[in-house]
Amino acid sequence: VLLETGKLHMCDLQIFYTALQQSIQSSRALAELNLNGAHASG
Repeated sequence: VLLETGKLHMCDLQIFYTALQQSIQSSRALAELNLNGAHASG
């Protein structure tokens, strides 16, 4: 049971890390879009 929990925990960690990376990437992309938009309108 302990081993199973360990596996599950690692899996959750990996999923969480991947989601975190994706959110960072999307927020960066949004920031770049905002900058580009500001330059275009300015």
